[in-house]
Amino acid sequence: MERVRTILTHTPYPHEHSRHIMTAVIIGCLFFISSDNMHTLIHKLDSNIKWWSMYVCLIGFFYFFSSPFLGRTIQPSYSNFNRWYVAWICFASLYHLPSFQSMGVDMRMNLSLFLTIYFSSVLFITAFHIIFIGLWTSADLFKTAFDLMVSVTLFVGRFDMRMMQAAMKSTTDETRNDDVLYDYFNEREDLWFDFVADTGDGGNSSYTVARLLAQPSIQTVIGGSMHTLPRGNLLVIGGDLAYPNPSSFTYERRFFGPFEYAMQPPRWYKAEHIAVDKPEVPPGVSKMKKYDGPQCFIIPGNHDWFDGLNTFMRYICHKSWLGGWFLPQRKSYFALQLPKGWWIFGLDLALHGDIDVYQFKFFAELCRNKVGENDSVIIVTHEPNWLLDWYWKETTGKNVSHLIQDYLNGRCKLRMAGDLHHFMRHSATPSDKPTFVEHLLVNGCGGAFLHPTHVFKNFERFSGTTYECKAAYPSYEESSGIALGNILKFRKKNWQFDIIGGFIYFILVFSMFPQKVPLLKNANLSTPDLLLGSWALKYAYGIIYWQRQVITLYMIGIGQWKVMAVTRINICKNGMMSLSRSVLIMYYTSVFIYFWIFSTPVVSLIFGSYLYICINWFHIHFDEAFSSLRIANYKSFTRFHIKKDGDLEIFTLAVDKISIALNGTPIIFNIRSQRIGNWIPSGRQRKEGLISSATTGDTLANGGQPHLQTPSEFANMWLLIAWRI
Repeated sequence: MERVRTILTHTPYPHEHSRHIMTAVIIGCLFFISSDNMHTLIHKLDSNIKWWSMYVCLIGFFYFFSSPFLGRTIQPSYSNFNRWYVAWICFASLYHLPSFQSMGVDMRMNLSLFLTIYFSSVLFITAFHIIFIGLWTSADLFKTAFDLMVSVTLFVGRFDMRMMQAAMKSTTDETRNDDVLYDYFNEREDLWFDFVADTGDGGNSSYTVARLLAQPSIQTVIGGSMHTLPRGNLLVIGGDLAYPNPSSFTYERRFFGPFEYAMQPPRWYKAEHIAVDKPEVPPGVSKMKKYDGPQCFIIPGNHDWFDGLNTFMRYICHKSWLGGWFLPQRKSYFALQLPKGWWIFGLDLALHGDIDVYQFKFFAELCRNKVGENDSVIIVTHEPNWLLDWYWKETTGKNVSHLIQDYLNGRCKLRMAGDLHHFMRHSATPSDKPTFVEHLLVNGCGGAFLHPTHVFKNFERFSGTTYECKAAYPSYEESSGIALGNILKFRKKNWQFDIIGGFIYFILVFSMFPQKVPLLKNANLSTPDLLLGSWALKYAYGIIYWQRQVITLYMIGIGQWKVMAVTRINICKNGMMSLSRSVLIMYYTSVFIYFWIFSTPVVSLIFGSYLYICINWFHIHFDEAFSSLRIANYKSFTRFHIKKDGDLEIFTLAVDKISIALNGTPIIFNIRSQRIGNWIPSGRQRKEGLISSATTGDTLANGGQPHLQTPSEFANMWLLIAWRI
């Protein structure tokens, strides 16, 4: 039985190294606490030198655990680094707090200086880490924000890769568009093709969808009878290939990895190979019309544009294989001429949410010269502007609308998009007015976290046409129920929020601890003050009044706890200077534990309740409310069949629960199962492992041993909806 392992999305963190880190932390703490001689020596020096010496010790400590250890280079994970650093620097700051007076200023309750010291040390350690180790590879969101800022600030309106692609046509003949028009499908009798979008998160969810797409066939029950849905000859992916930012790391691990495990590329293919003259037809195939293997075409999403489309061009337009799917694509947009008068227009909206003038020119000329009067066109974009424009109350994609309304003029039968990580289909209601698009389909369930559907349940009009929702996955009721997890599961799913929220809350009230008596005397605001002034002033007074009352109640409540190391009366009477170092540490520790035990759960509950109320009552923050739940389930893809009579059959296949191995082990990290072999141009499928039939799939059950079953049973898959155009 073959055991396959993927490359993890981060550098493995050895257990023995964790033990050494813990040892180093304990030794370091004991050194700073018990070494009175060192403290005395430093105390005799200048005050600034004292603090710089402490920072030098911190740098040496972190260099110790991040340097090459046991003969090999080990890069600690960012989460462990950050956790130990926060704990250490907080302890060190509290321990040395009483000696701030040696610098000539009473620092004990000076909040601004405390924050300055804390954040300056963070910057100091950050610079050290970058110099000796490099940037944190797991801090993707910071890099994403930076890339997005650069893209929007520098490139939008100044440089557009789509214009560069138009200027780099492989031929000067204006009548030919070999770089973007692919017409070798149109002579087939019928055609099966698939659509999926937003594969970006990688891991189990992306692998589940890719594994189903790779199945030679899927059996499902339609109308009481068993039907076989063959694997698509063509796969169209609707963007956002890897989150959160495009890079070699994210593309290889989160996009190419799951698809390669689902279906292998040919044995002779080398991953480092660069395709300079596409399409590079496989050996034994004279031209693309004779190639019968699965092919793939991809449009970029907004996440793929964060680096100016550089990574997309390198990995999609200059690679020949995505797993077992052949990649003939040369540009970021394309037109596919399919059998029986069907077309697919893959549009690149970039970060503008619209096509550029050169792209518009190509598709407009194609509509005039190539697309027949009775032909049917499927428009594929990344963003479903019909839903997003309605939600944000704006109008985008004017060039796309111009192309559909004035050039296609009723020939656009279907628009497909991703971006929203759910499935929704709307169909136009009968009307005397012209209908420019008959059906609208959103399916962004290719591997990213789930988005709600109930937020968009009131959508019904687009471009002057009334639409009716025919299907939603998950259903409106189920989507609304899932949002309840923000109240029940927010803290469990986002336990790191306790560290951030609890510490910030502690810092906010840090300067108030010894001020019980002054606050009780002054925590009032006269009623006439609230009745005077503008509405803005009244609101400001209201906030101040509310804040003072909360602080008053807090001070009364915290003063009653007898577990405090130092009584409130002693602090208020004699001041903080009367406390010894050990008593002061005990006091702050007690207060911090008080906040940690009683405040952080309340903060998480309030924050989760806020998200729940916003998403279910006001239908806002739909991205934040569901991304906090990190739901990997509810995946789907759509399979199309152009029949011999020209009808288009559409099947959406859903997966309620992604593939997880026994005992919760992720399949993508520990696959004890079969893999579908690579595509052989002769039409014969090479089988590996235990796969012995073109209609079998795999799963992990029965004590972790693989067994064969029909793909319709694979990973709780079921037919969501089947319809026809």
